[in-house]
Amino acid sequence: MSEYARPLRNSVVETLEERGALSTEDLFKRLVEEYDVLTLQALEKELMKLEIEGVVSVTALGRGRKRVELLRGRAPSARGAR
Repeated sequence: MSEYARPLRNSVVETLEERGALSTEDLFKRLVEEYDVLTLQALEKELMKLEIEGVVSVTALGRGRKRVELLRGRAPSARGAR
């Protein structure tokens, strides 16, 4: 999203690295502080891209709630130790 100072995907990944798995609502609340014009629709579109790329996993929790968790980038030193 070009209207933001830094890419939304970077903020999503950094927030999940810091906080661990979050609901989409909680993730949105944290990101809207930095991206004041962010919509839930724009966040869900970015999450879909990240999920297709294998960066995050989005799991339905029921009643329209979703859980987002980071899939990669957790332990880079473990990959290099092989």
